[in-house]
Amino acid sequence: MMDLKAVEFDFIVNNVKQTKAVYEQLFPLEIIEETHFPVGNNELVFNLFGSRFHLLDANADYGLAAPEADESFPFWFNVQVNNVDEIWSQVLANNGRVLQEPTTREGDTLAMFQDPDGYIWRLQNLTETELTPSVELAFVVPEVEAALESYNAIFELDSAAMSDDHQEASFSLFGTNLRLHEEDEAAGLLALDEDESLPFWFNVVVPDLMAVWEKAIAEDAQVIQAPTKIEQMGITNAMFSDLEGYVWMLHQIHEVVSFDERIEYFENEMGLESED
Repeated sequence: MMDLKAVEFDFIVNNVKQTKAVYEQLFPLEIIEETHFPVGNNELVFNLFGSRFHLLDANADYGLAAPEADESFPFWFNVQVNNVDEIWSQVLANNGRVLQEPTTREGDTLAMFQDPDGYIWRLQNLTETELTPSVELAFVVPEVEAALESYNAIFELDSAAMSDDHQEASFSLFGTNLRLHEEDEAAGLLALDEDESLPFWFNVVVPDLMAVWEKAIAEDAQVIQAPTKIEQMGITNAMFSDLEGYVWMLHQIHEVVSFDERIEYFENEMGLESED
């Protein structure tokens, strides 16, 4: 059994190539994998300050829908950087929608924007005690304490810390930082509606998928896809929706299949052909 553990943020965009061009103007991306198929079939995997992101083209045939214009989400990316003002000039130059202009209080600068695909980014200058840029995913849930207990029961979190008022919690899962905010309508923090879906999901590589799956089911997770082995990719995967409505995709890697081998599979089995 391979003892592989990782978390990736997966989300759908209108055009991976165009989104990549915007993000590269804002942040120092470390490109890991990139396809060059016709629009509607591309993917991009990159690291940003230690967090892994996976972008997918919108494609109606596969049920992959990008956000609607001005759509709002109950999650956002918190990014701590060396200089908010430097990034902000590129936000404006790349059609970012301003949610909060850079504001400095007691030496701490904050800003928020929506990128052209509708995803929200919150920028914050590094403090004196934080030495390196970082990313965390923040999301809203009905009850922070209940959600944190459930996630710990499913995944056995690396670490977790709850605020004194139990309205907020930070936790780490396989080295990836996440933050929970309790729903607060007055503050504009709204959790997912019961039937609301998102163009976003958590992608988690685990060493024992069935063990995690059984814990998720015990936590009353809703089955989206039961564990399924995909021989050509050397993996077993599964998907579930947690009690808060967020979707988690689980992967267990049985055999490492190279990027080139996977591209060849897509070309042969799905009739795709790289353009580069």
